[in-house]
Amino acid sequence: MRTFFDLKEREIAVKKQPLLLIAFLILSYFLGYLTYRRLHGESVIRLQAKLTFTFDDNYGSHYSLALPVLKEKGVSATVYVISDHVGANGQIDWGQLLELQNVHGWEVGSQSRTHKDLTKVDLETLMDEVEGSKKLLASHGLFVRSFAAPYGALNATVRAYAAKCYSSVRGVGGFNSLNVDPCSLLAMTIESDTKVETVEGWIDEAISGNKWLILLFHEIIRGVPKSRYQYSLAGLRAIVDYAVKKKIKIVNVSEGIELVKSNLIQNFSFESRADGWPDGWARSDQKAVALDLAGMGCAPYPTASVKFTVGPQAGELISNKVAVNPRLSYSGRVFVNMVNYSSGGLSLWINEYNIGGRYLGGQHAGSISGERVGFLILFVYKPSSERVVMVDLQIYSEPGSFFKAYVDNIEFGESLG
Repeated sequence: MRTFFDLKEREIAVKKQPLLLIAFLILSYFLGYLTYRRLHGESVIRLQAKLTFTFDDNYGSHYSLALPVLKEKGVSATVYVISDHVGANGQIDWGQLLELQNVHGWEVGSQSRTHKDLTKVDLETLMDEVEGSKKLLASHGLFVRSFAAPYGALNATVRAYAAKCYSSVRGVGGFNSLNVDPCSLLAMTIESDTKVETVEGWIDEAISGNKWLILLFHEIIRGVPKSRYQYSLAGLRAIVDYAVKKKIKIVNVSEGIELVKSNLIQNFSFESRADGWPDGWARSDQKAVALDLAGMGCAPYPTASVKFTVGPQAGELISNKVAVNPRLSYSGRVFVNMVNYSSGGLSLWINEYNIGGRYLGGQHAGSISGERVGFLILFVYKPSSERVVMVDLQIYSEPGSFFKAYVDNIEFGESLG
């Protein structure tokens, strides 16, 4: 015998059937659409929120306590090292750093030689702290690409010198967009009174807002923290567990800054050159646009860059043509060190061509102005039509511009999903 509750459940189930049918049709359409796009060679871009664990200041507990917690969950991290303090007074030592890198897949970055506030030192000291640290770390077999400013203190001068040696520069104070300038990374600092629930909220915000969250830890201890920059092992474990549970993509810093599958631009850092000009590049005016070998570029090859010295005469720099798929999405970025600024700016235009090489038009991809340094032009590009099969990149000064700018490390390729 059916009860009243049986009948009500049946009534509810019947009412739900049209809704279930609609949901099924929507899901079927969506899956079919994705299949169609894959079969026709079109990429489906899925920008993923990211999370990075970083550890500063050489504490031995990074190896003895943090490593086992992250290793248990298959998570790696970036540890930033004060190179002249390695192995001193119980701090992390060279053997442990090599093990983190070579066995456990951690990234080792630099935090300068002696942890000075680099915004308050002279240029000679700045260069020694930034370059000397990388050389010392490299001499011990460490592959170092990332830099963290001591105390999070950064200005344009520090950023410019750090960019010559490292692929990323990290400060403190917030979230990052997914296409962040690698020379302007930010981290959220974990202090002794930072609640696990607060960090869980940050992770949720990164996921919902498609952001990159970099967490900055200092000393990890068992028990209750007694000073500002200590954090409990139990708290770290809870944060790692929550991140894994939420299935956010966890990367080290160098993995996080990757933008494209492969760079399509030949001679992207102007290292190959003949007769005083980089191979594969064209320019409008030799006075306004010239090769510079004074080390004003960025890592990995900072020696060569292209210098714009613009005033009444505008300047243009044009890349080689590269093949594109009109069904794919592309990303790119350009390092710019702009100085002696008075007016105007630099812009990037993407010229589009058909299979016969005929010019079809193009798209404006970005522009900058003011005295700044970093990967300042970041862009996403989708070909304008099915006829577009080739493009080149054109960097040019705007009319009425007065400034000097060094351009380097021009990157363009299929977007990472």
